[in-house]
Amino acid sequence: MLIDCKLNEIEPGAFRDLAQLKRLYFNANKLKSIAGVFEGLESLAELDLTQNPDLKIGSGDLAPLKQLKKLQLVLLNLGTLQGGDFFLGVHSALEELDLNSSQVEIGEGAFSLLAKLTSLQTLTIRDLNFSDGAGLKKSIFDGLEECLTTLSLCGVYIEGEGASYVPLEQRGFLSGLHALRSLTLMLVRLGA
Repeated sequence: MLIDCKLNEIEPGAFRDLAQLKRLYFNANKLKSIAGVFEGLESLAELDLTQNPDLKIGSGDLAPLKQLKKLQLVLLNLGTLQGGDFFLGVHSALEELDLNSSQVEIGEGAFSLLAKLTSLQTLTIRDLNFSDGAGLKKSIFDGLEECLTTLSLCGVYIEGEGASYVPLEQRGFLSGLHALRSLTLMLVRLGA
């Protein structure tokens, strides 16, 4: 655990000799990039990048983490999420994803980002600020119909409106999530 160590950079391959490492927490640091940091960490199962507000996660930065099961992206400025390779490498193993209180600009294809996470069982979206006003779309769940068992939606905001918005009034917003066993809705507007 490297928590609150005031780290603003980690050299690529810095953990290469720790091939059996299972958990890595970089909470409350000042990291700006993680490019090349995870080389040689194919066995890593848990990664927490909480409270690194200037961190930019590039396409393929997570790719070496072939066995990553739990990823926490809390209190980050994730920038623009496009469809495609954000979860490259972790897409087949990732079971738990926490997007909590992060700034996100939704780019083209971003709502299909999770579709490749075919093992995702737990998804937490709390206080996620969509800076383009897009709101949460039904298509975010595409591809998760048979694997997602736990979903927590709490205070999903559209910037500028200051009100929670998850379009659950849209017919069938959660339909198709056949494996869902636990649903938590907090501070979510349920109607017009």
